[in-house]
Amino acid sequence: MNTEELIAKRIAFWTAFDEQAPELGIDPQKPWEKTFGLAVSRQVKVTLSLTQVKSSVYLVGRTVEARNWIEANQSALARRLLTTTSDGSGWVAKGIWFRKDNKNACFTQRGQWPEAFRFFRDEYAIYSKAVKETEAEQ
Repeated sequence: MNTEELIAKRIAFWTAFDEQAPELGIDPQKPWEKTFGLAVSRQVKVTLSLTQVKSSVYLVGRTVEARNWIEANQSALARRLLTTTSDGSGWVAKGIWFRKDNKNACFTQRGQWPEAFRFFRDEYAIYSKAVKETEAEQ
């Protein structure tokens, strides 16, 4: 697939996902990844990301304050998310925390779209709840 075909396929995926999860307000015209603000003035964000071989969900901190909040709450977040910080993989150095991948949810395979939709909806709910509960403990 060339770049234009990949962009078109991603837009089709996000359009279909928006129909499945209208509460998220997906903008299908921005095809690479979707971010949603959750805490610290909405600067702690959950990201839904597509590549040609998997779908991923992770936290990012868009400001120093947000990154500090994630770092200070690593243990509580890891417990609630049932995952590790992703530090050993080098993702934390890139500002990506608690990354979860699903290799059975590839956007280039239309037959895997239902799994990607399920993965994104379920993980969005888990990450949102984890961040909100952790923030409420402050």
